[in-house]
Amino acid sequence: MKIRRLEQIILEILVQRLMTWPKSPRPHPWLAIVDEIPAVIARASRQQASALDI
Repeated sequence: MKIRRLEQIILEILVQRLMTWPKSPRPHPWLAIVDEIPAVIARASRQQASALDI
């Protein structure tokens, strides 16, 4: 169940990044996304932990 939620969060961020990525030549958006994944996982873990505290 936790993995599913994590996948959903990561996919949401991927979509947001790709939708808002400028068309001008820049480093590939996937590189920026990969840099963000650890922070996303940490945030999801905190949300999961706070949900368990209830």
